[in-house]
Amino acid sequence: MGNSTTCTTTTEKLFLKRGIYRGETQEGVPDGVGILTLHSGDILKGTFMNGKLQKGRCLYKNQDFYIGEWYKKNKTL
Repeated sequence: MGNSTTCTTTTEKLFLKRGIYRGETQEGVPDGVGILTLHSGDILKGTFMNGKLQKGRCLYKNQDFYIGEWYKKNKTL
């Protein structure tokens, strides 16, 4: 039998520098489906990986929105 590593995904609420995250986490970092409400009032909803939004949508405070993928200039939460 070989050794195997299991990663547990949990759902929790995290208070981060940039806002409040609610969703799936791995080792206390946003990872999976979640919602980040920024202190500015903008809301990011989608799939996060290692603390960064990968794909989803952003509803800006002024009601403009963006739907798509984030790759460059993607800040860690």
